[in-house]
Amino acid sequence: MNLVAILAAPFTTVELGGITPLRVAIVVISIVALAVAVIFSKRGSIAEESLAIETKQAA
Repeated sequence: MNLVAILAAPFTTVELGGITPLRVAIVVISIVALAVAVIFSKRGSIAEESLAIETKQAA
């Protein structure tokens, strides 16, 4: 909910003067960065991966 408020606040407090290419680029870059962060956070930690490898080698 807080992320939605942060993203919506600039658009609700001032009148938009039009959609500029710079504004579109900033939004697209932000969405891509957010998606990459979510994908990397779902991968798991390095410690989990090394433990899995050690477990497979021991078996």
